[in-house]
Amino acid sequence: GGGGDGGAGGDGGAAMVASEIKNFSPGRTPAGTFAETERPSGPWTSSTSPGPLPGGQRTSRNLPGGGDDAAAGVGAKNESTFDMSLACASSSCSFAAAAASASSAAAVAAAASSTNFWAAAASASSAAASASSAARSASSAAASASSASRVFSRFAAWRSGSKSSSSGSSSSGVFNTGGSAVAAAATSTGLLMARGASASGGETGGAARPRAMAALAAKQDLVPLLEQSLHALYLGTDPTARREADRWLQRLQRGAEGWELSDAILGGRTPLCPAPPNLQAHPLAAQAVQFASMTLHAKVSGDLHELSVDQASQLRGAALAHLDSWSGPGVPPVVAKKLCLAVAALAVSTSWDGALPHVQGMLQRDGNDASAACRSRAVAVELLAALPEQCFSKGFNVPPSRREHFDKYLRDASAGVLGVLTQLVGWASTDARPADAAGAAKLTSTAFECLRAWISFCDVPAAALAASPLLPGAFDALQHPPLADVATDVIVEALRRYDCRDAAAQPLVAAVAPRVMALVPRLETARQNDDDDAALGLCRLFCEMGEAYMPMICSSADCDQASIVAVMLACTEYPCRKVAQIPLRFWYHLSRSLSRLEATDPAKQKVGMVVREPYLRLAKLCVRLSVRHPDHDVDATVDRKDADGDEYARHRQDLFDAWSDCAVVAGADAVLGAVAEELQHAAAPGNACDDAVEACLFALRALADFAPPDEARVYPGALQLACGLPADWRRSRTQACQLIGACANWLRQHPATLQPCVQFLLQDLAAAPPAQAGARKRDHSSHAARAFKRLCDKCAAALAAAGALALKDQFANDRLPLKDELELLEGLGAVVAASGDYDAVLQGCEALAGPPAASLRA
Repeated sequence: GGGGDGGAGGDGGAAMVASEIKNFSPGRTPAGTFAETERPSGPWTSSTSPGPLPGGQRTSRNLPGGGDDAAAGVGAKNESTFDMSLACASSSCSFAAAAASASSAAAVAAAASSTNFWAAAASASSAAASASSAARSASSAAASASSASRVFSRFAAWRSGSKSSSSGSSSSGVFNTGGSAVAAAATSTGLLMARGASASGGETGGAARPRAMAALAAKQDLVPLLEQSLHALYLGTDPTARREADRWLQRLQRGAEGWELSDAILGGRTPLCPAPPNLQAHPLAAQAVQFASMTLHAKVSGDLHELSVDQASQLRGAALAHLDSWSGPGVPPVVAKKLCLAVAALAVSTSWDGALPHVQGMLQRDGNDASAACRSRAVAVELLAALPEQCFSKGFNVPPSRREHFDKYLRDASAGVLGVLTQLVGWASTDARPADAAGAAKLTSTAFECLRAWISFCDVPAAALAASPLLPGAFDALQHPPLADVATDVIVEALRRYDCRDAAAQPLVAAVAPRVMALVPRLETARQNDDDDAALGLCRLFCEMGEAYMPMICSSADCDQASIVAVMLACTEYPCRKVAQIPLRFWYHLSRSLSRLEATDPAKQKVGMVVREPYLRLAKLCVRLSVRHPDHDVDATVDRKDADGDEYARHRQDLFDAWSDCAVVAGADAVLGAVAEELQHAAAPGNACDDAVEACLFALRALADFAPPDEARVYPGALQLACGLPADWRRSRTQACQLIGACANWLRQHPATLQPCVQFLLQDLAAAPPAQAGARKRDHSSHAARAFKRLCDKCAAALAAAGALALKDQFANDRLPLKDELELLEGLGAVVAASGDYDAVLQGCEALAGPPAASLRA
């Protein structure tokens, strides 16, 4: 929903939603408090911890190591003999890291300060004791420190490309690993980043020696290269340079440098955007901030295993600070979106108990400035929506136990979230709308998006959702275009997520179904006004309700099944094809549900009588929908294969399956009769045209497998019409060839019709135009050749008795494509095999193999 861009247009939508929120009286208190809303106890209402992790796992407050933390790679490098805890204190954007040892005989102390979050490094020296037990302890501590340093070293950006000194004291990272280096260079063909690593000094003598840690890694500035790449990608015109820049930026995102570089850009520590959130200080500031936010989200989603739990917690705090900085006016919306997703992912991975209280605090900011409050609360609601989305994101690698723990944390708060969103919409409609109509509309749209996410992932109680003013507010928002799409999504999720057979969902069914059916007159209004967008949204609602409530429709209970089916038929009759093809899925599910019922089931008999006539009408509608429109429909032929042709082919395949559904429910004879009426009208003198006749033949081909062997009312006349089609009706003749092949089983029982069909196929082969110069080479045989082979396979005995082997002479010419000739030879081989005696088989083999053999000998 683009409510935020509607300007003053947000006025009407917010007012309509407010009409359903009667009981909200916020006064001058901003949304986000919970005093006015009844809610169950949970994270939103108390500061209690959600409890221990399943299976005794640790939360983010514990030290890393063990359990699912080790399985996910978080803190897996830390050894139990050397627990390293980091204490961070922030001063503006400065952080200090301290490490303390857990040995009674040896102590390792480190402290460093930096103005960069990720570039903080520690320098420590080891004091070895004379006792052998103290030596073993110090050795174990050094091994753990080395292991941890290899992990932390990957997060240092702008690392030194100089060689390590002979003493091994050089470093490149937060902790010294003994020689890791990164070199970045610009070449004449584009920007390339070379990364190299030298082997770390190994321990000798069977005992590890404590290593000294460097204070800070030397840096190589990547900002000029980044600036050059962003300029080439977004402002350049050379396609080669843009591709090179894009590849370089992707490598940078995947590398360890992405951690610090994204944090530095968002934190205002680079020349690209030195004063957040000011985007006027540099021409590429907006592009740099977008790149940084996307990089941070990509790293958190894919490379979070590189971080320990403590580092992930620190990064979460930095990301929250960036979110506060870059949520002001003029900032591209994608920046806040990506930062919200990154924070949500970090909240899930660290089992952050303060996620929802933090969102509550964000909702209480800027209470006196309506415009600023709308912006900040929209960001807060966006973060609230990202929490369940990231908890269940398949692209985010996190241990299952942490997902389950955070899922329970969110489920316990779902009823409270409904109250918070209700207050937000009410505040936007009453207090914010007069001061900032566009901001109020944007906040309302974001609140509905958040509601959709929580319904989809958090199993909001059905009774609470049914009683919430947000549900009728979503139906009212359908009348306002900026909110229509997101309101439709909310209602669709409410239909999908709850089983209508569940007793707990009955209040929601009773609240949703009447409101959806009340929208039927709007579909006719949309048809009259040619408002395809409104019709598309309405059709989605009708079809989702029909599919969700299919168990009710296919039951013996009286739930007005005729009205629901009539609405589906009205959607299928809509002039716009994009709208009309949506209900085809409903018709499929309805036919399959009815076919699964026992023949003696009263529901099958009752519902079958109700839907039989609509399915016959559907069969005729599908014929009309399959007619090709020369202006915008393209056949996916061998000479032209493109996206439009593929889309048209998929549409036709859906209709092909729909005729099968009609035959299952209404019976093959009745459906064949309905299609025959369309064929008679399409082939009538004065109305006859290639595309209309082709659509009818296409429908008969879809029903060929359902036709009984003794069918004598439709197919004899249809095949006779097909064999007499004009030579310039290429589409109809091609479809006629396919129809003949599909009717091979039926033709076996009607040999009188077989001979004209064979002659038609041979004539079509002979009349096929030769391949034009430059045309795409055909990679398969023609429809006529394949249909001939199928006839020979299914009707071999009848063709052998009729002397079909003599037909070989009719296509013995050089202009027949080789693939077609092979199809014909295989078909005639089946006819020869069906001959009565050995001599006939021998003569047939000689007749088929003799000419090719003579050519080889020549």
